[in-house]
Amino acid sequence: TASERATPIVVQPPTPIDSTRAACGVAGYAPLGARGPLVSRIGLSGHYGLEEEGFAAGVDAGINLFFWEPGYTTLSRFCQRLSPTVKAQLHFVAGSFKATRRGIRDDAHRALKWLGVERLSLYLMFWTRGWNRFSEEVIETLEQLEQAGDIGAFSLSTHNRELACEAMRGKDMCGARQRVWSPIMVRYSAAHRGAEQHVLPTALETGATVMTFNNTCYGRLLESAGDSPGASAADCYRFALAHPAVAVCWSAPANREQLNENLAAWRSPELSPEIRLALETHGARVYERDRTFTGLIRQR
Repeated sequence: TASERATPIVVQPPTPIDSTRAACGVAGYAPLGARGPLVSRIGLSGHYGLEEEGFAAGVDAGINLFFWEPGYTTLSRFCQRLSPTVKAQLHFVAGSFKATRRGIRDDAHRALKWLGVERLSLYLMFWTRGWNRFSEEVIETLEQLEQAGDIGAFSLSTHNRELACEAMRGKDMCGARQRVWSPIMVRYSAAHRGAEQHVLPTALETGATVMTFNNTCYGRLLESAGDSPGASAADCYRFALAHPAVAVCWSAPANREQLNENLAAWRSPELSPEIRLALETHGARVYERDRTFTGLIRQR
């Protein structure tokens, strides 16, 4: 109801993070970019409508990173009910599909308004396919948002692995300026391991930050494939977090049960060699099954 949405939601302010321990990968936190804030290595997305109290439970557990897009109603309501003290200690990532000054600026300001925050810690140009998206106007607009304090940093997400590597090594923009793009958001899971070939090694080489999404392959890794039993969501996140190039995994729980399982991976990220091998085997079968299915659909 409207009255419930107006009621402040009570959560404990996140415990201050010791930067030395976090930089060493201890305590479940990592820097969000070279000069970015320290964030929980699992971030919560509002994609599947986790209830507001679920997000509160995440903050109480120590999560301080959130991914927002328009339509993430429960995440918006949760943020609007937070006290300024708590909200100031959380970090929000949003972005834009646009490629015009007005569109990029409007999307950023809409996110700030819906979340009720003064700044986005990171603003992404979503699903970049090519460098032609970054005209001089686009770069200038992003830099203006950064200089105004509306965003802490800007970068990109992409399915294009070659582009991701170029971005992390430094790309000449607008024919003159070179820019190293970090953090980068890419797909990575036991079923989609292509990032291991070049993207993740490049991140280790350059020191760029990598955020991963789709770590459960939209839930398909949780299902059996032939005689291979389904994996647990926690182990799917552990699989990604175990790679030394991965700083952050995005999690999108739909309910408290899923939230608790995902948090288990954050609290105990260790993955045994036996479980990792089982995940790799299962992931290969899921990938092959999906590829076969897609091929049959396309033939029709």
